[in-house]
Amino acid sequence: MRRKRQLALEQLESRFALAADIACSDLESLELPTPESAWEGDVLVQATDPGRTIATAFDLGLLSGTQSFADTITRRDRDLLRFELANAQQGSQTVLLQLDQLTADLDLYIYDSNGARIAESRNANAAAEELSLSLAAGEYFVLISPYRRAVSDYRLTLSTTGSTTPTAPPTDPDTNPDAPTNPADPPSDPPANDSPTEFPAVAYYGGANEWNLNAINAPEVWAQGYTGQGVTVAVVDTGVDLEHSDLVSNLWVNAGEIAGNGIDDDHNGYVDDVHGWDFANGDNRPDDTNGHGTHVAGTIAAAANGFGATGVAPGATVMPVQVLGSDGSGSSLSVAEGIRYAARNGADIINLSLGGGYSSQILAAIRYAEQLGVVVIAAAGNESSGVPGYPARFSASLTNVISVGAHDSRNTLANFSNRVGGSGAVQVDAPGVGVYSTFSGNRYGRLSGTSMATPHVAGVAALVLSANSSLSPSSVRSLIVAGADRAIGRSDSAGGVNAATSVAAALTSTTSGAASANATASGGGPTSRTASRMFGTIAAGMVSPVTDLSESDDEMTEDRHLASTKSPADRHFTQLPGQIASRTTEPATAQASRSHSQLAFGEWLNHWLALEQWLAESAAS
Repeated sequence: MRRKRQLALEQLESRFALAADIACSDLESLELPTPESAWEGDVLVQATDPGRTIATAFDLGLLSGTQSFADTITRRDRDLLRFELANAQQGSQTVLLQLDQLTADLDLYIYDSNGARIAESRNANAAAEELSLSLAAGEYFVLISPYRRAVSDYRLTLSTTGSTTPTAPPTDPDTNPDAPTNPADPPSDPPANDSPTEFPAVAYYGGANEWNLNAINAPEVWAQGYTGQGVTVAVVDTGVDLEHSDLVSNLWVNAGEIAGNGIDDDHNGYVDDVHGWDFANGDNRPDDTNGHGTHVAGTIAAAANGFGATGVAPGATVMPVQVLGSDGSGSSLSVAEGIRYAARNGADIINLSLGGGYSSQILAAIRYAEQLGVVVIAAAGNESSGVPGYPARFSASLTNVISVGAHDSRNTLANFSNRVGGSGAVQVDAPGVGVYSTFSGNRYGRLSGTSMATPHVAGVAALVLSANSSLSPSSVRSLIVAGADRAIGRSDSAGGVNAATSVAAALTSTTSGAASANATASGGGPTSRTASRMFGTIAAGMVSPVTDLSESDDEMTEDRHLASTKSPADRHFTQLPGQIASRTTEPATAQASRSHSQLAFGEWLNHWLALEQWLAESAAS
């Protein structure tokens, strides 16, 4: 009889640094130590691969009847799979686990939702493993582990006997996370609804990976024919995987640009910007090598194609605007230029899953976006602070900005999420813990953070505008805030967003028009040239530092270099301490609602406001 080291699930504390340059957020990261050494958490796993941690466990969904799963174990690999049992009529049910088709020695373990080992089967050599258990309703995890460094294929079969009564299962019996059901096909013309107060409830959509969509009642809106069609959402972030199979059909295409001809066909100051622009590297390919921006984009508008992930607004268009590098950090100038680019080129909504200190550059850019009728959705921050960070805190003074906090699947504010406090910020909450979405490299994964909550609200805004395109940014914000009627524990925000309530109200709203351009920002703090991604914690237990790029006022050389197409007039404004660099060349194909004269006036007004603020700051110093 050989001896083996006992394996156990270990609960890790959530750790949050108070300083802005480090964040250690091991959220939902129960990890399995290996027999040989301390466990190293995965960064991400393929959607079809079992994970090594509870957060990345392959989700078999609700166990009913018999299910089989096949894969390969290689040396130090461990496979962790999750399944659920619904309430049984007799209180418990018999579950049979069989591990066979082995070519080497693999062992079988089962754990409860608290990480406690329930049973194990550890036969020698390549003998099959089997466990027969009487289990109550709940969540369970199966661990398949090699003896020493065994390498083997395997087949895991799980079966249950007795009739069961699910408590809150998906109506689709196939709960495979790679095959969610499609939203209802929208009619060619959305149905007329003269005085809707709410939308009828629909069946639970998808499986466990789609808890977030069901939490905000997005499927109820899809059933009414509103999926974000005709709405463009700019993802100002680390870029977007331009070849991801769940995103490629919904990527923005610059109709005024001819790809690859080396000419700025639409005269917007950017050559061959067919799918957006990369301000972090100064090129026309905003492709994501980090994964953060791709995850955000998928939450907004991953296609409803029957596989992978589905976005809140699967009919919306995503405009990739890269302002952060592969390490997830960048300068405030790059962020500001990205905001301006998105606004000029027709974005209806801008998603800012990023943050840092106060920046007058970013403030001026958001004011500019407000002049062009653009809604800005910004992450509240992951510092467990009593007030949101910037740019989310600009929601206290700008009527086109919404701050977003994060909640978990139990409708409780996440420990890391910043609150409203006395900031005056206009804030709502959205799902932001263990959110399943697209990832770079044509992959999928779960991330946590206010960065993940923010695109849910951007998606809701897209649904609202697809129902009523005449709404002003302030009206969109009002509808989202007023509709946030879900109670979120420990939160001081307006509430959890409810897409069904907000979209129903949008259908009867008659408020439209541009928001006021003369709103001024309040709040203190020194001007900071810092814009750091609010890292969503990779749910596999990876410690993700929030890094930043801090520059003094005399360190603008790098920013000027990144903005390679600025005109001489732009350099003048760039050199003003704390002000925004802007371009004066406008798109020849601007929409009628955003005419050349409006843009020119907006540029003039923005320059005047920037100069006025700089003079005031100079006088004060």
